[in-house]
Amino acid sequence: MIHLIDAIRRRYFVFTGQLLKLVLLAVISTWFAPPRAIADEPSVQWTAVGLRFESNRSHLWWTLRPKRGGALVLTANHDANGISDQATDSLFNGNDLTGWHTDIPDKDNDPNVKPSFIVRDGLLVSLGTPPGHLITDASHQDYRLVVQYRFAGKPGNCGVLVHASTPRSLYKMFPKSIEVQMNHEHAGDFWCIVEDIAVPDMVKRRGPKDNWGITEGKGRRILNLTDGSEKPVGQWNDMVIECFRDEVKVWVNGDLVNHGTDCTAAKGQIAVQAEGSEVEFRKLDITPIEELSADDKF
Repeated sequence: MIHLIDAIRRRYFVFTGQLLKLVLLAVISTWFAPPRAIADEPSVQWTAVGLRFESNRSHLWWTLRPKRGGALVLTANHDANGISDQATDSLFNGNDLTGWHTDIPDKDNDPNVKPSFIVRDGLLVSLGTPPGHLITDASHQDYRLVVQYRFAGKPGNCGVLVHASTPRSLYKMFPKSIEVQMNHEHAGDFWCIVEDIAVPDMVKRRGPKDNWGITEGKGRRILNLTDGSEKPVGQWNDMVIECFRDEVKVWVNGDLVNHGTDCTAAKGQIAVQAEGSEVEFRKLDITPIEELSADDKF
């Protein structure tokens, strides 16, 4: 019993010490940070990660979160756009496809069909055939996805699917989702796959309204905003996709190429396509966000 009481007391003192440190850091930043145009009303709130103390003046925040074993971890974060930079995670570990599963229709008839996705020299490679998808096991919501990719040889087609859910919903191949196109010279187009999304100038970018739709034979493609944003074949492209509530925003190599609203889905799995061309990926990093970034952020 004495040992139990001592353990509880130690945990209590650790928690109290961390909490005092959190408050002290917040007070220091509040008083010494450069003045801002907005009023500073520090707030304390419980979040999905832990206890968060935020100072509006400095746009700094600290999170006190539990760690396995009962310890408490104090982390400080800062971002001018109000986006947390402390929780970035890689969807690809560089070694294997842990955290992913494939849906390759050709495997239904031949379980020994060659793989569509492999790891090669630390890169995730979509071999293009047999056609299908590599899908995250987990569902995601309100995030920024940073993708670095290149066509390894002849350029062609591929894509990243967000808000993916029901498999084989379109043409008995594509999961219900919004596709962010990576097709060479068309990176950043939206394709509606049994989900829908809206953009400005819809008729200009999607075609006649009578043909709009989200299933086979309908006008599902929404053109991106730019030409020439992609790098020459063989060079690495940076694609940033932000999904927040019912909006999806896309940048390619720093250019804002699409921004959709009123999306019919707000969360789901993330998928990479095998769609005819070999594509290499060296980064698939995901970060929770609390708002969309400014158009010129990247």
